[in-house]
Amino acid sequence: MIVIIPSYNDRKFLERLLESLFTEPAGIDFKVLIVSDFSTDDTEQWLAGLNNKGITVIKPKEKSYFTRTCNAGLQWAMMHTKDEFMFLLNSDTIATDGWGSSLIATSKKFDAGIIGATLLNMDGTIQHLGAYGEGYHFNINKPWLRYHNDRLVPWVTGAAMCVRRDVVQKVGFLPVKEKKQYDASDRDYCTIARMSYGIEVAVSTGSVFYHDTHKARNIRLNRGDYTVGELYG
Repeated sequence: MIVIIPSYNDRKFLERLLESLFTEPAGIDFKVLIVSDFSTDDTEQWLAGLNNKGITVIKPKEKSYFTRTCNAGLQWAMMHTKDEFMFLLNSDTIATDGWGSSLIATSKKFDAGIIGATLLNMDGTIQHLGAYGEGYHFNINKPWLRYHNDRLVPWVTGAAMCVRRDVVQKVGFLPVKEKKQYDASDRDYCTIARMSYGIEVAVSTGSVFYHDTHKARNIRLNRGDYTVGELYG
């Protein structure tokens, strides 16, 4: 598995995420790819030192914003690795034990080509357990219970979305809209995969991440660079 992390002005979040990825037992072998999208703080200087620590850092030719940055990572992974699973992951998340093996187990259980992790708010309540419609999330803000079952869902968030290699080969990359607004690229990608290609989408309740969205929104959006949709769409 290759974990693809889009990065913009997020050093302190990345430091925390990377520590959790490499400290918490993943249950699988994995590598990390960080796609650096022209940060304006000290993030890029810090990232330059990570290439010698088993982490690959790449940079698009121009400012790309969230969805295009994700696509740059997917494209690089398709060209330079043979990994079966590509896991798009926001930098403002924190891994818990078993995050990697659980994603693969859920994929095999349902023969699902797209698998979303469970996201929790920082207080431990549910933030994302799969979604439906225009943006309705199952069990949102309810207490997290370990006995929640894996399930097939209409779509999962791009904040923690694992895509099998054959799905990228069939469907392509995330759809991009020109306007810098909420473009729902995760929802649209899952819908295209399900409706046009018969690819199952599932959520893994064993792969759990905390997602610190409030802090990330405040830091990034105040710079006038990313919109909420570009960060989380």
